[in-house]
Amino acid sequence: MSRNTASLLLLAVSACGVCGSGCSVVGYGVGSVVDSSNRDTAWVEGSSVLRVEHLDTTRILMKDGTRLEGRNLQEAHLPKKMYEERYLEAVESGNLTLPRLYDTVDVRRIPGISAKRTVSGKFLGFGIDTIASEGAVKVMLGSELKTIGLSTVESIKDRHGREWEGRTLNEHVEQIPLDCAIQLNLAGGDTLLAVSEIDSVLAPGKSGWRWVGLGIGATVDAVAIGYLIYYLAHPLHFEFSLYGGSSK
Repeated sequence: MSRNTASLLLLAVSACGVCGSGCSVVGYGVGSVVDSSNRDTAWVEGSSVLRVEHLDTTRILMKDGTRLEGRNLQEAHLPKKMYEERYLEAVESGNLTLPRLYDTVDVRRIPGISAKRTVSGKFLGFGIDTIASEGAVKVMLGSELKTIGLSTVESIKDRHGREWEGRTLNEHVEQIPLDCAIQLNLAGGDTLLAVSEIDSVLAPGKSGWRWVGLGIGATVDAVAIGYLIYYLAHPLHFEFSLYGGSSK
């Protein structure tokens, strides 16, 4: 190996060490700043309260405008009597026609969702499908409680011939009493809050931009290193002018 060749290889290795981390480090740093600025800034729908990551202090905005702050959020359910009262109040208000509690209903699903399209059982009201973060109809099938997301429901029909479209119920889910609740430790002690009465909850913002920045930076580094290695391997093929032009 000639001295010139050895010098070129040493220069290439040194340049690769610098270039190979420079843009990546910058990209990762910028992404980290974005991630940091996103924390504590994302208000999500109340129906998502059970599936989002929570801060040390949970901040909640109720639909009546009340703002609450508490700790130790836990999933809970409204007591049976309390839910019955709220459901009956909603039905009697006349704003939205709903099935009667404990009536036998047929829940028909959208084609392709399940092998068994129709299930029949005792109607127990509405809750939340925490996996899909959406309203759901609750039906007791013998001794098994079935929770079916409203987005998958084609219709609900009772024994009196009344029928409700799943799409319509899903569109008006904010007006439907849900039996799902959270328990939150406020200044005065543990408090039970109905999820259907929560407007929004403050959760950590989306993170992951640091990895996006790292990926972009690494791509730029790879292109720069590839070009540098090619140039150093063919030093006589290029003549760079003061103005950035090149010619063979």
